Amino acid sequence: MDAKGLCAIFSFGSILGECSKAAIDRLAGAIKAGQVQVEAVTLPQWDEATYRFRFSEGTGAHKGLCAQCAIWLESRGHSWGHRAYDYPGGRADLVSDDGTLAVECGYTKASKVNDALERGVNVLVAPYSLDDTAYLFTGRMMPDTELEEAQRKALRGVHVPYLRRGEK
Repeated sequence: MDAKGLCAIFSFGSILGECSKAAIDRLAGAIKAGQVQVEAVTLPQWDEATYRFRFSEGTGAHKGLCAQCAIWLESRGHSWGHRAYDYPGGRADLVSDDGTLAVECGYTKASKVNDALERGVNVLVAPYSLDDTAYLFTGRMMPDTELEEAQRKALRGVHVPYLRRGEK
């Protein structure tokens, strides 16, 4: 997935969404490098009577997304906490009980996903949209400091000739 596709996930045409070029480019680079994988998943329908009062934060649409993601987590064999939880990316709407998967519903910053992936926590992002699609980001993103060190090591021993102005 390229930066344009990622920007569509994180901004969804709203001024409340975030499409920080630096965060998006960093995530796109990690995907291109094979450190991170992204998979579009279809969220199941939810039963309002069962899940209506389990989520206290946000609008009806937000509660619905949380419920759909909770059902998806359960279908994948994860138990989950049903309140906002702190995790390496910040505060998530849902987190699997084993702490390996966080769920972000609605407006989400790419930088939160990057922070979580740096620490090995996978993230399901369920943006507000017209369909029931969410995006599962898995893998481990190399932290900036490790990335800079890897780039320095790759450039060691590379001779860059000095050119005077006007030389080709």
